Amino acid sequence: MPSILMAVFSTLFASILYAVLILFLVYVIKLPVIQPASFDAAVHINVLLASISLGIMYSVFQSLFFIMLNKFYPVDTRFTTMIVLVSNTITALIIYKFLEIE
Repeated sequence: MPSILMAVFSTLFASILYAVLILFLVYVIKLPVIQPASFDAAVHINVLLASISLGIMYSVFQSLFFIMLNKFYPVDTRFTTMIVLVSNTITALIIYKFLEIE
């Protein structure tokens, strides 16, 4: 399987799994969504923590994809998990740099 397809499908898998998880938490478990009282309250979130947390979640979801893919196609899961973690962490830090809210 070409590596570009593996990258596209792992990203697609992680995005769909993340969306399903959020929909499950909000609509099935009825986890309350807290709306900020004003925009000023929403600005005071820790953008770095949010970026890194999302990067770690995507890393876990993409690693699950490669673990499932390993059953049908030989993939070095230890190496791909490290690469996924490093690339998603770098991406989260780049997004943090561009999303600086003051």
